[in-house]
Amino acid sequence: MVTIFSKLMNIFPIVFFPFAHIIILFLLGFGLTLLILPKSLKTFWLWLSPWTTIVVSIFILVIAGLFGLSVKQIIWPLIIVFLGIDLYVLFKIRPTIAFNIKEDFLLAGFILITLVLNLSPLIRHDRTMNTISLGNNDVIVYTTTGDYLKNNPISKSFKEHVEQSVGVVLLHGYRWGTPIINSFFLAIFNFEGYQYTYISQVILFSLFIPLGYVLFKILFGPSIVGLIMVSIFTGLNVNLLYILYHDFFGQILFGGIEMLFFIFFYSYFDTSKVTINRFNIYDFILGILITVLYFSYHEPAIFILAPLGIFLLIIFFKKKKYFKYYLSALLRVAFITIITGATSIVHAMIVDFQQAFRGNPNNDPIGWQLFRSKIPYANPFEAMGFYSIHNFEPLPTILAVVVSIAVILIIVRGMIKGKYKILTTSYILIFLLFYYWTAISQHNFFSYNRALTYSLPFMVVLFSIGLVDLYKNKKHFWGVVIMLLIGLELWSAIKLNKRFITEHLSIEKQFISILDLKNRNIKEPIYSENFIEDQTPLWKQIWTNYFLYSRKISSEPIIINSDQFENKVPNNGLALIFKPTPWFAARKIIFNDIIFSNDYYLVGHICNSDDCLTKSKYKLNNIKIGNNDFEDSLLINGWNISEGGETRWANEKESTLRLVTKDNYPVNFTVEALSLGKPQEMTVYIDNQLLGKISIGTEWKNYNLPVNYFLNQGVHKIKFVYSNGYRPMDVIPGNLDGRTLYVNFKEINLE
Repeated sequence: MVTIFSKLMNIFPIVFFPFAHIIILFLLGFGLTLLILPKSLKTFWLWLSPWTTIVVSIFILVIAGLFGLSVKQIIWPLIIVFLGIDLYVLFKIRPTIAFNIKEDFLLAGFILITLVLNLSPLIRHDRTMNTISLGNNDVIVYTTTGDYLKNNPISKSFKEHVEQSVGVVLLHGYRWGTPIINSFFLAIFNFEGYQYTYISQVILFSLFIPLGYVLFKILFGPSIVGLIMVSIFTGLNVNLLYILYHDFFGQILFGGIEMLFFIFFYSYFDTSKVTINRFNIYDFILGILITVLYFSYHEPAIFILAPLGIFLLIIFFKKKKYFKYYLSALLRVAFITIITGATSIVHAMIVDFQQAFRGNPNNDPIGWQLFRSKIPYANPFEAMGFYSIHNFEPLPTILAVVVSIAVILIIVRGMIKGKYKILTTSYILIFLLFYYWTAISQHNFFSYNRALTYSLPFMVVLFSIGLVDLYKNKKHFWGVVIMLLIGLELWSAIKLNKRFITEHLSIEKQFISILDLKNRNIKEPIYSENFIEDQTPLWKQIWTNYFLYSRKISSEPIIINSDQFENKVPNNGLALIFKPTPWFAARKIIFNDIIFSNDYYLVGHICNSDDCLTKSKYKLNNIKIGNNDFEDSLLINGWNISEGGETRWANEKESTLRLVTKDNYPVNFTVEALSLGKPQEMTVYIDNQLLGKISIGTEWKNYNLPVNYFLNQGVHKIKFVYSNGYRPMDVIPGNLDGRTLYVNFKEINLE
């Protein structure tokens, strides 16, 4: 009973704070929403309210940050203003507040479903408020920057040295909006970034689902079937979930801002206000939205803004008498945007231009893993989430073509049946251009997947319009089709979610335990493990450094030993080393002393100098891989991390190490080794002198080179140079290991 109660108490914050977060967003935003919304959008006030809070908060907090105010300095005055507007609207204006009980209840239900689904790894596995990832490491920049902005203004990052992850977002990226809205709630709840950053993304993801249905109603009209389809095909779309699970916080925020753009553009162009040649509320809302987009995540801005040029061109040829009205309206919006966000926009245009032409020519991963190598590009059927590119092998070609054509025809029907076809056509043309450019012209999955997921929420709305229109004409047949598609959507989403529950990376207790060092009052800098071994897994590396340096346990070392035959940590430097776990092999390091130890780490002064190694108690002229306590003090550069066995790969063209002879003058050098492939010639140097060359075979074998010149007792610097590297996936059938490896060693001996 006590155990069950304890588990419930651990789970309670994971559930409570997201709901509190959402309530705060609605509470702070509803008054301003009712006050500023154009009349044609008043009925949507409920689902636009949280986004009013988000957009206005980003706009004000970023500008305040640029003028020298931190989030904590501005947050409570901002909240008081929000609440003051709420009271003014309620008691002074007394608006008629309308609810659609059935629709609002269903939308709230879908928000709840997506919250529970996407928080399920924390509820079922971690049982604590935590930041997790399916494999990408980008979340560190939003975590550290969110922490930084609580107490520091944006402007401060331009004047002083900041952590690299903070500088990437604030100083170089100008992506201020995403971390600052995260920081907003970190300050309200008094959380650290590592506890809440993933949860913040989950909340934003859930809240942009109702915006899809708002757009559906604007383009087509109310429909419960449409509401269900838009909500499921968006909130459970496996391609969008994949972006969420990889912590692309900026893109999640963009999803909501993008839908707001569509809502306000379609509403504006469908009213008489567009023909009035003076500033109106639409101009200000759209201008500030564009500014917030550039403040937050500027890369996909072209997907929003470029279609407006196509739109004007079509209007010029088809409805020339309206051209001046739309041009004037867009110029007014542009004027507001330039006044409020010129600096960020100019910077973004330069960066985006460089990125567009630099591209990703090698199709290198950009932070997410590719689950299938055969036909990774999602076809239209897979794009809608009915069949997952992240879990399943490709459909048979004929079937894939048939179902894809069906999806395309339904989207086209949605375009035809929806309102304001010229604007819709303009967006579709730009989206198709990017699909062609990234998939067919560049053959780049990672660029294509970004373009696809940028445009996917809009395509889901059009698909749902087309399907609802078909359903109205033949309910029995299309009702079965809709149920089948919903089933496929659920199937793909649940498969990916199960994978996320079992395979995700999380900030485990071992990382948090670094905070135990606070009580030790250590004055000298501590070198994290990646200073010793740069092959340390990146997730392990970034969160060790986060708790060690971002949490001010230690200052980050700036003096690093650059000798290619010595560890980077200077002799007697203080180093933090993991203890062995079932998942990670521990570093085998020689220490002078140990000053701290807990269940996960050792902290001690490292033995690195020639004098120290010579006096060591260990016999250091022989390394039997895995069967010693010191190999990471001797193997320096060009070595793969230990994989817990009795072999170790060289993973660079050159490898360096050192061995120590104490009681004899060495006359013989031997290795036990193999190569993945032939030919493989290894050239050996000792103390910068050529010792000889060895042809390494593909079977384990002992190789011997006599030392034919005099070597003193002491530390000897050894270098291996390899002729060829091989990838396991190219040599071993069915192997997916893409590392380039050279020689694998069991033993190295100098005697």
